[in-house]
Amino acid sequence: MKKKRTIWPRWAKTARNFLLAGLLGLVIWNQLGKPLPYTAALRRAERQQLLPKMDHRADISRGYRGGGSIRIEWTEGAAVTAFYLPADARLTYFYDPFTIPRRLTEGPSLISVPRFVVLQDKMGQPTSHAVYAAVFPPADSVTADLTLHNRAGTFTVSAQREGDAFIFYAQPEPDENGRRSMGSEWYSPEEFTYELTFYSETGEAVEEISG
Repeated sequence: MKKKRTIWPRWAKTARNFLLAGLLGLVIWNQLGKPLPYTAALRRAERQQLLPKMDHRADISRGYRGGGSIRIEWTEGAAVTAFYLPADARLTYFYDPFTIPRRLTEGPSLISVPRFVVLQDKMGQPTSHAVYAAVFPPADSVTADLTLHNRAGTFTVSAQREGDAFIFYAQPEPDENGRRSMGSEWYSPEEFTYELTFYSETGEAVEEISG
């Protein structure tokens, strides 16, 4: 005796068909090289650059000049910084990432972000900041200090925790007219040196690196 098949109601069939059509459309969209949702777009860019799968990430939610957002991903030996702008005003959840890969040495590393982000000062005014990320910090570290040396001077900033990384926001002092001028010396590794010190919960320095 044949088992009687369960008949799907019309609404379930309609929902299934819409879902299958959406998945097919996304596959075709991807094959055409069109923008994808945030994470999928980054995965495609990483595959195109033959990068390994990343194990860690940190999102810089403040955004950079012109809008958009920043994500840093890293794994043993490699990291990638991705910058996102909406692909189209009507497709605010679809992005084209601009990615910058980088090799990492073993142990803690400092990554400079080649974009300025905009934060509000104490008066609520937008000001530009350079961004740096310390990845693979010592396991017993809870905070860190970064001291930068560039042609504008020497600057020390404390870390903010963001996922598995320590993030630093730095900027110069304003001139006599209240302006802050920031050039490539703030984000190009060839134009600055640094000391990065990690601290334990008791305030003891557990490791220091420089570059």
